[in-house]
Amino acid sequence: MRKSLWFWISVSFVIILSAALGRVNDFNFALWSVDYSFGFVRRGLFGELIGWFFVPPYSPEILSHLFVFFFLGFGLLSAWYFWKSPSVSKLTAFVILCGGFYLQQFGYDQGKFDIFLLSLFIISIIVVDKCCGLKRVLTLLSITTLALTMHEGAALLLVPGTIALLFTQQEESRQKYKTIAMYWITSVVIFAVIYVTGSSDLTPAERYDYASGLMPFLTADNDVFNIAGRTLAENMSWALGRFSEPKTMSRMLLNFVAVFPYIVLLSLMIRALWRTSKESVIGLALIIASVIPMYFLGIDFYRWNAFLFTLSFIFVVYAGSLHKVEYIVPLPLLTIALVFALWSGPLGVSTALPQRGFLFGLLSL
Repeated sequence: MRKSLWFWISVSFVIILSAALGRVNDFNFALWSVDYSFGFVRRGLFGELIGWFFVPPYSPEILSHLFVFFFLGFGLLSAWYFWKSPSVSKLTAFVILCGGFYLQQFGYDQGKFDIFLLSLFIISIIVVDKCCGLKRVLTLLSITTLALTMHEGAALLLVPGTIALLFTQQEESRQKYKTIAMYWITSVVIFAVIYVTGSSDLTPAERYDYASGLMPFLTADNDVFNIAGRTLAENMSWALGRFSEPKTMSRMLLNFVAVFPYIVLLSLMIRALWRTSKESVIGLALIIASVIPMYFLGIDFYRWNAFLFTLSFIFVVYAGSLHKVEYIVPLPLLTIALVFALWSGPLGVSTALPQRGFLFGLLSL
């Protein structure tokens, strides 16, 4: 009981502080201005839902508080998920959650749809555990459809993870592969329909004119209005252009250095899992391989790093619980990871991340 109380007090502090020190920029606000006013369009679900509950023009204060509310929900769901897992200790769970790639990162960069995709992945885990047969597949496809409507990137950020969940199940092989095939084929069809029918005919200028009526504070050069009509090839060209900038690669490598203890921690967990369930490690490899293309489709490399590590830890902890693997992590490694969390996250001072200096900013208040 004492360990649980200590865990919840500590995690609540990290969640609240990460939310309080968060940042919402012009780009993030504009994501919520896309709706179905001109017909079905990719990423328009949240903008449509906001219109059901709020009357435009929306104020940045109301939206900022809404983003904080959603992040707090994500933080509590994540904390509950790790707290209830028998595969990791409460201390290990806390160290993972307060890493610069997890609650700190997503708390800092509020307004993007990443937290919803990760929350849906945790919900998918619950569905896989509680449901079976056709009910399981249909429920997972409903979750996938919701995720793809939020962001077509869910095809790489959520669908492979769900396949990995199904692959690691201890079931008869023929039935398991039949379930995976049914889920994967239907997901591909859903993605194709959303991507093709959700293409916008509006020009960036027209999209901005409409969005500025909803949110007068938006600027015309916001790239959200370009993304709505950009093809995959155009997105790739845009992202590769960022890679050619001198500082991009060095900052990406520094970003990995900033989470190096967590890489070691994840490696130890994978090693322990391999001895019991090679299928789970293969599933993790699928997740990692599927996220990699995002680096070439979007410019936020630190964001993909955060998503990759978060998704990996969520999956590895689930696989450990499923296959009764208890991860034994050396205390010195956990201590080093916590020290790095002060440097590598929004609370820290790392030059590898765009949110550097938050700890100094907090001390100056």
